[in-house]
Amino acid sequence: MWRHVLLLGITMAMLLLWRSAPPLYQDWLLLPLWVGCSLLILLSNIEMARARRSVWLAQYLNKDSPWQQHLRYGLFGVLLQLLTSIALAFILLIKLLILDARLILILLLGLPLMLLFTPWLQQRLSRDVKVCYQPVVARRLSVWLGTLLLGILLIAVLLTLPQPPMQGMGWSEAMERYLLAGDTPGMLGAMIRAGELLDLSQKWLLQNTIGDVQRSGLLALLIWLLAFSSYFALTLALTRLLAGAAIQAEHWQRKHHG
Repeated sequence: MWRHVLLLGITMAMLLLWRSAPPLYQDWLLLPLWVGCSLLILLSNIEMARARRSVWLAQYLNKDSPWQQHLRYGLFGVLLQLLTSIALAFILLIKLLILDARLILILLLGLPLMLLFTPWLQQRLSRDVKVCYQPVVARRLSVWLGTLLLGILLIAVLLTLPQPPMQGMGWSEAMERYLLAGDTPGMLGAMIRAGELLDLSQKWLLQNTIGDVQRSGLLALLIWLLAFSSYFALTLALTRLLAGAAIQAEHWQRKHHG
């Protein structure tokens, strides 16, 4: 268990140290951190995808069927999960750069949640799930529970924070007035500007659909969900990152005891 706490704690600490570093160091460390986050998220994605495929094959094919080997999770599936992991890591790093400090405190709750949810769920599942699948299923449920809970908390706190007044403005007018040009060069500067553009666009969308909820009903609610989707993508990226760190901790533990 101490390996899980150590590796998950180091993972979260590296993200926070990078966020608080001067822009020059942030720029230098951006690419290696992006690669590292993508690989950890990939571990989580691959574990879940392979478990789903393994269960599916066991349902329909005999153990000695040659199709067992041919239909296992292959290179195409790994590449697809890699692209998903890169995108989630990108969202995570962008949001870390632009989020209010009070929202970062909410994200810190992801660490104790993952450390508490996973063993609790594994214990609850011990009577119903095969031993070989218990860690995978517990981690998968922990990821979705953590994503949902952190996302709801983020949005609840976000709605209490002061917002730039953009109600009644056109989108281009609002972006021109409130989007900061920024002086950070290179890829880091481009990421910050892209993140701020997305964040302001979401706030503009929310402020200009508040009055339409009664008139438009489900359509306005759908727009609200779309505007909040990036925050759930952020919490999904964080929980899958921590799940990947937990998987790596288990690998180290098996290697040590093996």
